[in-house]
Amino acid sequence: MPDAAPNERLRNWRQQADLTRAEMAKKVNLTKSGIKYRLSCDEERIRRWEAGEVT
Repeated sequence: MPDAAPNERLRNWRQQADLTRAEMAKKVNLTKSGIKYRLSCDEERIRRWEAGEVT
């Protein structure tokens, strides 16, 4: 498995939007898709996306 590359674009966007990881996760969960598919995004998932552990 190749080394994880941090998702700097996502992290920069979140920081420029002045959102914490928890706030961003809540917004993801409240999107149309989040509600429809009952997503359970949390700050740990956002951390993993930003770290490049999950694509």
